[in-house]
Amino acid sequence: MAVFFSLITATTLFAVLLCNLAECAAECKGSERRSILAFKAGVGDSKGRLQSWLEGTDCCRWPGITCNKTIGVVTSVDLSGHRWRLSGTANMAALLSLSNLEHLDLSWNDFESAVIVPKIGRPTNLAYLDLSNAGFSGKIPAELGNLTRLTTLHLSNIYRLSVTDFEVRGSLQTDNVNWLRSLVALEPLSLDGVDLSRIGKNWDSAVSNLRQLAHLSMAECGLFPLFPAESDSLRNLSAFLRDLDLSGNGNRDFPEQIPAWLQNFTALQMLDLSGCGLSGNVFPFRNLSLRKLNLFSNNLSGDVSFVFCNQPLLSFLSLMENNFGDTIPTNISLPSLTYLDLSGNNFRGSVLESIARLVKLQHLGLGYNNFSGQIPVSLSKLSSLSFLDLGAVKLELLENLTGVQFLVLSNNKLTLNFSPAWNPSFQLQHLGLSGCNIGG
Repeated sequence: MAVFFSLITATTLFAVLLCNLAECAAECKGSERRSILAFKAGVGDSKGRLQSWLEGTDCCRWPGITCNKTIGVVTSVDLSGHRWRLSGTANMAALLSLSNLEHLDLSWNDFESAVIVPKIGRPTNLAYLDLSNAGFSGKIPAELGNLTRLTTLHLSNIYRLSVTDFEVRGSLQTDNVNWLRSLVALEPLSLDGVDLSRIGKNWDSAVSNLRQLAHLSMAECGLFPLFPAESDSLRNLSAFLRDLDLSGNGNRDFPEQIPAWLQNFTALQMLDLSGCGLSGNVFPFRNLSLRKLNLFSNNLSGDVSFVFCNQPLLSFLSLMENNFGDTIPTNISLPSLTYLDLSGNNFRGSVLESIARLVKLQHLGLGYNNFSGQIPVSLSKLSSLSFLDLGAVKLELLENLTGVQFLVLSNNKLTLNFSPAWNPSFQLQHLGLSGCNIGG
């Protein structure tokens, strides 16, 4: 008898195990299958990624679709164009009828001026929404504010091609962002390229209630004025915000200054204020432990010696195209730095040995300044460099820079000296020598 019961128990456990391996998972509901197929009918699928989406089959087994295995309801639709690259007109309304949806990702596709419909507020369980860089246009509906469980929201319309260039992939706009106030669980919020010009300086009050916000990206949004006069409305963010990107905003005809209250954002690790037409001095960053600081293309001036010291985590520093005119401090202490660009300023004096001690550098830009003297021999130890822009150099000093692909030596005041027999150890994709005095 004991053996009999043991066999029954073993059989039951084996059956449960098979169910846990999805053999007994519930199939998707017919209504949800029809909704997903309605979405499929409006998109182009040149790579055939959706060819298994067929009537009469279990949509819970379709690629890009995830279901609750117990009750067979769709909880996730992940069609990010990094893998799918869909086109056509996205019928969002069909997907938004999936009432148990928690995750929706349509980013990086090529939808033709698709709009975000008001029904976006229907799947109230939605926690993750990414519609970025997919061609969505028109007004952002206020119904987004109904998605109070959202922890991630990406609506960006621009794609960064490089530090200085980007590609526009849509034209979303809104004349108010009050719907943000109710999304109190948001951690990352990306609105790059969304036209926010109509809301002016009121953007800060709209995000002030997002106490868990760690990443805020509002680049190229037409914000002006860019900074609120006081920090009171943003005080709730100061302890948690790690990444802040406000690049490409402001108005160069009415330049603003970097507000001192940013020093209170002690959790900041990334700050991008490039292309904002800012003027005046850079406030001290001593209270911040930054990993990235981008001030490219402004009109900033004054002493920046503190930027080069006591930032052990800083890996990216761009002061490119400003009006800084001092000498580089001798006591540079940036052990983690991989990207340094000081080009397009009025820095003077010599290129110091301290730069040559930044052994992790992969990008070094010093061109279009007023440097003089010889490049230090120790620069040849920067074996990780792949981009090098110098005002002048004795080329033999580059023989150990085997990874260099971009070398710019243009418009300098010194002579380039190299012997006819010199055989460089690197293979360049780009070499700039315009305006040089080439010697031998």
